[in-house]
Amino acid sequence: MIARRVLAAGVLILALAAQAQAQARLSADQMRGAAFAVLQDGDPALARTMAEALLHRDPEDRVALRIALEAALATEDFDGAVALGRRLWQVGETRPERHFAARATALALARTERHTRAQLWLRRAATVAPDDAALAQTRSDFRGLRSVNPWQVSLQFSLAQSDNVNGGSEDIFNIIDGLPLVGVLSGDARALSGLVGTADLRFSRRLAGTADWQARLGGRLYLRRVRLSSEAEDIAPDSRNADFGSTLAEIDLTHARRLGEGIGEAQLRFGGSWFAEELDYSFARLAIAHRGPLGPELGYRVSAHVERRWPGDDSGPEEFARGIDGALTYALASGARFSANLALAELASDGPNARLRNATGQLSWQPAEPLGPADLRLSVGASYADYPDYTIILPVPGGRQDRRLFGSLEASFPDMQYAGFAPVLTLSAQRTESNVSRFERSELSLRVSFRSTF
Repeated sequence: MIARRVLAAGVLILALAAQAQAQARLSADQMRGAAFAVLQDGDPALARTMAEALLHRDPEDRVALRIALEAALATEDFDGAVALGRRLWQVGETRPERHFAARATALALARTERHTRAQLWLRRAATVAPDDAALAQTRSDFRGLRSVNPWQVSLQFSLAQSDNVNGGSEDIFNIIDGLPLVGVLSGDARALSGLVGTADLRFSRRLAGTADWQARLGGRLYLRRVRLSSEAEDIAPDSRNADFGSTLAEIDLTHARRLGEGIGEAQLRFGGSWFAEELDYSFARLAIAHRGPLGPELGYRVSAHVERRWPGDDSGPEEFARGIDGALTYALASGARFSANLALAELASDGPNARLRNATGQLSWQPAEPLGPADLRLSVGASYADYPDYTIILPVPGGRQDRRLFGSLEASFPDMQYAGFAPVLTLSAQRTESNVSRFERSELSLRVSFRSTF
């Protein structure tokens, strides 16, 4: 070991002399070999000095960058390691080189508690993992970081082709059972086809907690945007794409606590909902929930909420919403999963047409084995909505009732992931029947979205 250090020191002296006087030229391979030997012998500071001499000669020397990066990590110069990792990522020519650069950069960021940035670099590492073992290790490291990161961030985005982007009627006429009234619907009240794009950003930060409880401050921003087809523009020539867009913005405070074998939550949420670029209403919501196991294969979740809504302008009605819902999940020994959901909701409002009682049920099935490259999930459901005081010029006899059937087939492709995001195809269909024909509608859509795989 001493002989190696003497040799390395001699090489370094000659290299510096050559650099300063532009005289004796040394082989770059000799310099790299000596620097690597010194690093292996446990002198990272000297190894980094030698690597930086090589980088002075060639700033894109990939071997020198790797030696300097490893030496920076060993000497706990984490800011320097981040800078070197970025450079190696940029000039790396092979998957192993770039994978090492991304993982080393993530390590340096994690050691200085910059966990979210470290997670982004691990997603980069996943894009160039040289084999399945390296990818599995990267996923495991990502989950480990997520468990200690006080921040949690998720982003989902999708693009769907739909034959009814606005929830419009199938018919041109509005017919009300029990009333001798027939109206002609405007173009924007009829079913319009087009593209629907969504983006859903959720984030939260742990404020305090122990192994038994946790308090988090979070938020959400949901965007839905529509692009009408040429056929839709012919039906509703006065409509704009923005007329059918919506935005939801929320901020919340959540307290979760372990209760027995389950977890209880209480959440206070504030936010606003915009439609057609105008504030529809703002709200405050209080929700409680509890989830846990009922056995080795059976799990449950129950929740309840109350919500107060204020109109976006002085002319709108004030509203008060409340609801309860429950879900059961059953995991078979084969790996297949079955779930059932039931939700009941009520909306009280100063506006008679908004008063609502609603019940929705849904069943979902996820097979144990994929079909080719796709993991499948099948869902079917039904809902019933009653508007007891609905009025169109005259009160609708018995109020308005909507009965909706819906279903979807989802196919995700985990082996096609990039940076930890895998594509998901969802074919959805729904059909609504109503005693007010304006609300009789159907929709068929095909959505492409991307979901995190770790």
